[in-house]
Order: sequence, then C-alpha cells, then structure tokens
Amino acid sequence: MFVKTILLAVAFVSAVSVGFADVSLDGDWEFRFEEGKPIEKVSLTNFAATGTMRVPGCFDAGGELRFRRGTGLYRRTFALAEPMKDAVLVVDGMGIRSMFAIDGRNLGIQACPYARLEIPVGPLAAGEHTIFAAVDNIMEWPRVKLARPYYDFYFYGGFYHGVRIVEKEPKVFVRTLDYRTGEIEVEVEGGEKSVRKIPNFKLWSPEEPNLTTIEVAGRKVRFGIRQVEARDRKIYLNGRQIFLKGFNRHESEISSGAATSETLMRQDLQRLKALGGNFIRGAHYQQSERFLDLCDEMGVLVWEESLGWGNGQSYVNNRFPPSELTDAEFCDLQVAQTREMVRASFNHPSVIISGFLNECNSAKPECKALVD
Repeated sequence: MFVKTILLAVAFVSAVSVGFADVSLDGDWEFRFEEGKPIEKVSLTNFAATGTMRVPGCFDAGGELRFRRGTGLYRRTFALAEPMKDAVLVVDGMGIRSMFAIDGRNLGIQACPYARLEIPVGPLAAGEHTIFAAVDNIMEWPRVKLARPYYDFYFYGGFYHGVRIVEKEPKVFVRTLDYRTGEIEVEVEGGEKSVRKIPNFKLWSPEEPNLTTIEVAGRKVRFGIRQVEARDRKIYLNGRQIFLKGFNRHESEISSGAATSETLMRQDLQRLKALGGNFIRGAHYQQSERFLDLCDEMGVLVWEESLGWGNGQSYVNNRFPPSELTDAEFCDLQVAQTREMVRASFNHPSVIISGFLNECNSAKPECKALVD
C-alpha cells in the first residue's frame, strides 16, 4: 500500500472567533429530490418542495430515498440582525458535488466531497435572505472527477456536518518554535509574524492534552504547544519517542450515513482510549471540524488524508477506465483539495500526518509527477 504522507513538525492552533458574525444554517430545509439528474440538469432556485430535509444529514441514508442516486434540492431563509461586509458560506463536508445560490445569485459549483468548503458570498444586508443548494450523489466520469465508483466506501448525498454563514476573517497560524521554553510564532494571514513566549505553559500530548488560549487580532485562539519530529524511522513527540496505536475510522453509520453525530464521534474516541490507543487514521478523506476538536481535547493523534483510493491501479482501471492520473483536472483537484485540507486542519495539535493518494500506483511516472 502506498500513501504519500507529510509529517507536520509544528504546533497548530484552533481559532475561536469572538466578535465576528457566525450564523448557523443547520436545521430543517425545504427539500425536493430529482432522481437520476445531476446538478447541471435541475433548477437551483425554482422548484416546488415536496417535504423537508435535515441539515446536516444524508438524503440517501434512509427511508424511501435510501441508496437512490440523483440531486437533492434545498432551500431555506435566514435573517441577519446586522449587515455582513464580506460573508463566507462554510460547508463542513458534503457529497458528492454541490451548487449554491443566495437571493438568486449563483455561487458556483463545488467539486470536492468531504472538504471543508469556504465559499465567498460578499456583502449581505441586514434582514432576511434565501439560500438555495443543489447536491447530487451521482458518480459519472468525466463530470465527476474525485468520487469514483470503485472506492472502497459508500458515497452519500447531502450535508455531512454543519453549514454556516460567517464574516470573512484572516486565518491565524501558530507554530511552536521551542516546546521546551513555550516560544511560539503567530502569523496572521496577510499580516505580519510575531514571536512570543507563553508563561507557565503546559505541553499538549495524548496523556495530557493541554490546550492554551491567547488573543490575536481581537479574537481568541486556542492551540496546543507540541512538536513532532521524524528521525531514524521513528516518531518523536516533544522530544520523546512515541508509538502510534489505533485504528482506521470511516465517517459512516448505518442510519445517518456520513453525517455522524458528535455522540458517535465521542464514543469512537472513548473506545479507542479504553483500548489503550492514541491514534486514528481518518480514512480516506478530510475529517470534520468537530471531530478534530474532540481529538484535540481528548488527546488523540490523527492521520488525515485527502480523498483518493487506488488511483492508477490496473485492478480498478481495467474495469473503470480511464486512469485518473492522466487527467489534468483530476490532478489539479487533488492538489487543491490537499492544500486546503492542510490549511483547514493546520489549527489542530492532534493532526500530525497529512496523507494523499491512498494506495495509488506509485510506480507509474504520472503518479510520481503528481506526488512531486
């Protein structure tokens, strides 16, 4: 098995905003299902709803739509007490492709399943607005590049985790410069870097998952001071050799599909800790924000990877041609989704490995070119 991995030898932060608008769009949305139709063949903003659908939730996880392929059409209204200067629509995982509009203004197509999407919206006035979404679960090459029918898990349709409207804000990145002294580097995206020492700091580790909070650019930032190194084929955490013990975990449950609850996430982590484990591999796609928060808080190390499985292997491409590794759009999407995954999860001390192209055919020149 080949998985390209990146060992992340820095400390990360989890930013918690204070004073920035953040409106949850979770709950019941008006809904209609168009069987067999991809998002390009439905009306995004003009449809007659036949019922409601819960967000987050997978429309094909149960009931009369179980395992049916097509497009789910969603619509709801929301209200803003104050205007937003530069709004962003945040979608914490969806499948397989989606398209959004707000007040009739199309926000484009999203082609990265499971990814934490940050979709530019622009200014929004105070008052009531209507958001529309079309989400399809059809795997159809070449329209759909990242989700292939031979992948070893089921692709659900819908919203896997939360949907929010937030005010755009600069990202904050914190790196540990010296875990022995508590010296950190704080970088505000688009701004300057600064160095500071944390007084009376405590290290983050699986045994003692200490999280520290500081204020940066008018908001609170939570992070864990820790440093990871790879030397002589061994992994060291805060200068001490560590042995990773754990299991693979899919974001999947029989009744809810990929929209797993926080209760289930906690149960999985509690079971891991009860067995003496300290590590989870999130197979085979980006993990939800809340799950990584829990790993930070409970002291579980994480291998996170972007979406991919067996790409370029003859045992799958003989039945499902062509090889994706020769497709320019597939390669561009692989690079883009992996880069955005690392940026989105950069804030979590639990994430120590980032992987991509799981079990791809690394012997092929086109695979090496993509890896490089």
